[in-house]
Amino acid sequence: MSRVVKLRQVFMWIAVTGFLAVLALAHVWQQNTHAGLSRDLVTTARARDVLVAEVLLLETQTRGLRHYSRLETLARERLGLVKPGPAIVIQPQGQVVAAAEVVEGVDNGEDAAGTRGATPIRSARWKGLFR
Repeated sequence: MSRVVKLRQVFMWIAVTGFLAVLALAHVWQQNTHAGLSRDLVTTARARDVLVAEVLLLETQTRGLRHYSRLETLARERLGLVKPGPAIVIQPQGQVVAAAEVVEGVDNGEDAAGTRGATPIRSARWKGLFR
């Protein structure tokens, strides 16, 4: 009978040790899950903050686009567009321009300065593409 009692004690110790091992494993699993969820929460909060900042920036830009002067500035800076006006002839240095500007209110033979045969040509320097 002593042998049966010893065998029962061994099985009881094995069962208690197994139960404690299962409890320890469950605790580690719970901590690992908690750490993973915390990491995901921090990542999501950072992504949300970036999106909130982007929305604020876009709202500010949208409010700025309601003004004509802001649209004109953007068209000049980003797209290289200019406000339509009188034509400007760009004359590269050392070359002759074939076309001349007609001055209003002056007789065909005379220009604005009163000289015959010389017509004024407006020229401008090249400042870059589409400017």
